[in-house]
This record gives sequence, structure tokens and C-alpha cells, in this order.
Amino acid sequence: MRTILAVAVAALIAGTAHAQYGSVGTAAGNAARATGDAVESGAKAAGKAVDSGAKAVGNVFNTEGQAKAKIEASGYTNISGLNKDSYGVWHGKAQKDGNPVNISLDSQGNVKTE
Repeated sequence: MRTILAVAVAALIAGTAHAQYGSVGTAAGNAARATGDAVESGAKAAGKAVDSGAKAVGNVFNTEGQAKAKIEASGYTNISGLNKDSYGVWHGKAQKDGNPVNISLDSQGNVKTE
């Protein structure tokens, strides 16, 4: 009789604890899901930030003609030898005020002499 009573009390305590707190497995699963959701949300937010950053920068200098037009609009003439590097920066030769210069055009539209 004592054994039956002890088992009944243990079951009652375990059931109450489960109802009040959920099982450890459930709590751990919920925490893991919440962490995974947060990581996924963060990754999506980071991806959107990168995407929107690229849009804000507005790298419209994908072709040699686009790059040349931007460089000309910056006051350079006789533009030649334009090549795009692996970072998306255009490099070439031009003239500014009649003097030959090496130039670069970055993805933000900045024309610089090198």
C-alpha cells in the first residue's frame, strides 16, 4: 500500500510540475526554436541591409559605356583602357585639363586620379 501511495504522489507531483512548467524537453525545444528564429531573422535582416546597401550605393556602372559616361561627366576627356577589377572598380586612362592621368571609378560613383 505504501508503494502505491508513493507512486501516486510522485505521479501527482510530476504532473503538476509538467503542467506548470512544461517538460524540460519542451522548454529546451522552445528555447532552441526561439534561438533559431532569432538567428534566421537576423540573417534575413542582414541580407536586407546588404541588399538595401547595394541599392543605396546604386552601382549602375556595370558596362564600360556607363563608366565612361560617369567619368566624362566628372570633367575627364579622352578616356581609354577602361577595365573593371574584381571589386567592381573601373580603372583607365584619361585627360584632365589637358594632362594625362590614370583614373578609377568606384561603385559609389567616385572618380579619382591614381
